[in-house]
Amino acid sequence: MSLVLHARYVVARAAITRDFSRVALDALLARSRASSASQKHIVSVGRLAAVISRCEAFFTRTRLLPDTCLYRALARFAVLSAHGADPTFVMALPSDGSNEGHAWIELDGEPWLDDEDLSSMKVTFCYPPARTFANPAQRRAP
Repeated sequence: MSLVLHARYVVARAAITRDFSRVALDALLARSRASSASQKHIVSVGRLAAVISRCEAFFTRTRLLPDTCLYRALARFAVLSAHGADPTFVMALPSDGSNEGHAWIELDGEPWLDDEDLSSMKVTFCYPPARTFANPAQRRAP
């Protein structure tokens, strides 16, 4: 099963890299969620975290695919959705006005597999919309 989980992450990462420049971000996320809705494979979030961490370490070392927080967050969103979790994809910019944005995934309102300091980030996009963020001051109205 572990090999299958690794393969699913690699396939998701490759598909996102291929489709990112062709498909609007919200449509890409909606497609990830819709395609997984009919064929969820329930796996623990802890097990997925271990698999995703190993795959991401591989991509960081090999540079086979783009390795930014955006691509990691999109792949995490797709894999978590496919395995029964309910993730939120979040993009934000620092409050100080710099252009160094960040993308991450949240589960139950908390960042998942992310060690960035998000306290000064202002959310610019989330999917699905109107979710709770780790910083309550950044909540969007429904």
